[in-house]
This record gives sequence, structure tokens and C-alpha cells, in this order.
Amino acid sequence: MKQRTHSMEERGEMRTLIYQKDWSKTTLGPMEAWPSALRVAVDIMLGAGEAIGIYWGEDLVLLYNDLAREQIGKKHPDALGRPAQEVFPEAWETLGPIHEQVMAGDGPVQLKENYLPLKRDGELEDIWWDSSFNPIPAGDGSVGGVLNISFDVTNRMRHIRETTERLAIALNAANMGTWEWDLEARTVRGDKTMM
Repeated sequence: MKQRTHSMEERGEMRTLIYQKDWSKTTLGPMEAWPSALRVAVDIMLGAGEAIGIYWGEDLVLLYNDLAREQIGKKHPDALGRPAQEVFPEAWETLGPIHEQVMAGDGPVQLKENYLPLKRDGELEDIWWDSSFNPIPAGDGSVGGVLNISFDVTNRMRHIRETTERLAIALNAANMGTWEWDLEARTVRGDKTMM
């Protein structure tokens, strides 16, 4: 079977930007000198169908694919090749300890429906994320970087909140309450209206 090759344009903007960037002006140094673990991780990231960012080395230098570029908004293209703390200062209080944990070799971190506001387009936006932060092993057995896969679940969370608010208004208007039956514990709990 013949394998189809793709032009640089077909592979995405970020592939072109990453391979054309003068990395010698960053703490990563020239691409030819990158460790094989980083090069493989970049190839995986660029070929993935999810938004992925790579944070490499002590400075956690940021690389990202096209879907992640959409998530960071106007921080692109300046974010490419910069330390993560400089790119996301508004979120570093949350992101810093997560990256430290992964880089220390304490395993991956997974967050579901995590509220983490970002300044994607100049203004701080309320955003919820499903994210995983995974160690990228270096050749010597240590952790060389973090592979971050993220999904913006803001619309889902807003829908849940709006639905919950509408239910509360309807229950209040009808002077009805809600209750929860825990079959395992054999207990029933009700809200104030049920008391």
C-alpha cells in the first residue's frame, strides 16, 4: 500500500513554526541538539487530534500544536518557546505546583472540570478544563518535561450550571423539594423543603 505524504501546509501551522523557529535563542538550544525524548514527544504532539502542550526542562519551555494554539488565543505566537510561567502568569498559582509534582517524578495529574481562568484574548476569561499532565521521560530515567492534554469544557459547565439554576427556580416556585436516596447506606436525605 502506498503511503501518502503531506506538505508542510497540510500538517498545520505549528509544525511549520516549530521547525522554522531559531531555537538556539531559547534555553532549549538548537533543535539538532534536542534529546530524542523531546523530538519524539514533539512529533506525537504535532500528529495528535487533541490540544497538546509540551513543557520541557527546568524552565518548562512551551511548545504546542494547532489545537492548543486555538485554546491560548492571542498569546500565540509569542508563547512558543517561552517559559510557561511567563505565558500563564494568571494561572501559575494553580499550574506551578502541578508541573512541579510531575517533574519531581510523582506521576501524572488529571483534573476534571477544573476552573482555571486564562487571559487568552487580553481579558481574564472564566474557563473550565479537563486536563492531564503526564511525565515525559528523559533518556537518563528522570522526567524531562510534561505532556499536557486539555479540553475546554466551559460550554458544558455553563450548560450544567444553567440547568441547575432553572431546576432550583422551578422547585422553589412549585414549593417542592428534592431528596436523595443512598441505596448502599440505606439513607434518605432531603433539602430544607423536605424537612
